[in-house]
Amino acid sequence: AAAGVFLRTPYVQSVGAREATVMWTMPSQQAARVVVTDPQGKSRAYDAVSAEFKASLTGLDATYFQYQATLTGLERSTRYQYRVEVSGVPLASPLSRPLEFRTEAPGKFRFLHFADAGEGSAQQFAVSKLMHAKDADLVLANGDLAYDLATHSSIENNYYGVYREMMAQVPFFATLGNHEYYSDSANPSLS
Repeated sequence: AAAGVFLRTPYVQSVGAREATVMWTMPSQQAARVVVTDPQGKSRAYDAVSAEFKASLTGLDATYFQYQATLTGLERSTRYQYRVEVSGVPLASPLSRPLEFRTEAPGKFRFLHFADAGEGSAQQFAVSKLMHAKDADLVLANGDLAYDLATHSSIENNYYGVYREMMAQVPFFATLGNHEYYSDSANPSLS
């Protein structure tokens, strides 16, 4: 049995030639780490740090903890698999695809760009599936991540919830749109 449970599934950020960041959220604070495995089967563990987000500030039903593990010493142009461990126990991923990412390669790169998508509709999920079928190196999300008010709950459901399969493998870089500023000066979109 796993020692924890994901609220927000793992997602990659700041993927470079020799580094990457993996983040996720859970309902409790525990000792956590990310174990990364290279194509030759060699594994390395990186401890995660956590930040607390109190229910009184987020408007959610409960406090949650956001975890971040910074992975360093990686090789350029390499696909890595990863897993999250809590108190030494691997957490099962609920995602349909493996937890993996590719470090930056020299030369040209491919990216996807979208905006005004935050409805959580069947059409948004269909576009997400089409996006994931592309071999992008990064995704730019240009605002209005969640309609109508970009609350913590709507950001979880209409952004992280919709794109979570792809976010586990490809870094997303989001900017804020007017809908994000309708809620607490965009603070829900920044956590």
